[in-house]
Amino acid sequence: MGELGDLPQMLILYVIFLFIVTLHEAAHALAAKLSGDLTAYHEGQVTLDPLPHIRREPIGMVVAPILFLIMSSWPFGWASCPVDRHWTVTHPKKSAIVSLAGPLTHLVLLLLAVVLVWGGVVGGKFDLMSYREWVTGAFHSSGRVSVLTQLVLPTADSNLWKGIAEITSMFIFLNLVFFLFNALPFPPMDGSHALTFFMNSETTARYYDMLANPMVTLIGIMAGWRMISFLILESIPVLWGHVLYPGWLFG
Repeated sequence: MGELGDLPQMLILYVIFLFIVTLHEAAHALAAKLSGDLTAYHEGQVTLDPLPHIRREPIGMVVAPILFLIMSSWPFGWASCPVDRHWTVTHPKKSAIVSLAGPLTHLVLLLLAVVLVWGGVVGGKFDLMSYREWVTGAFHSSGRVSVLTQLVLPTADSNLWKGIAEITSMFIFLNLVFFLFNALPFPPMDGSHALTFFMNSETTARYYDMLANPMVTLIGIMAGWRMISFLILESIPVLWGHVLYPGWLFG
């Protein structure tokens, strides 16, 4: 449960959430425009301004993430990009690429964050006698890759570097969660829509009719939530820790 003392951290988390979800939806809209579906473009979704996306999904962009922050100390929500159903059925491969644009946005942001962390780590002198430790440098590992705000720790004992490390940790964690969650092939996640790449128009039409069933969506969300909970809490954090800090040990 979030507390009043955590308000600055909660605010930063919400700003990061708003930023990455806006990028996610803008990527969908831009990919759709470039592929030939101008629906999202005409509705003003090809923008990095979060307001059009908030107006379309106020519950998913504002209410839900704030409630999640209060209840679990990290934000979770959703947004949507309008599409032309006829276009998606007629162009299943292009539609699949549009669906993948969202998760790929998080992957790109993750790679940029990795470069930032690597740059902060290798900024110091490498100790050949102890290959898991950097003598100096901006960042170092806490060895606790499952903790939201401790993926990255600062070497320097200053509020500035502590703040940079904490924001970097939150940025990495949230993008990792949203990338994995959206890439899952369960409806209504983007990964399920990307499957149309392997379908023809007739099969795609039947597939979307199936996805429109609320029960299918509910089962997909439940399965996705269980899967992402397992990945985030069990296997992915350690693997991701080795990506950020090759050669370090994690517990």
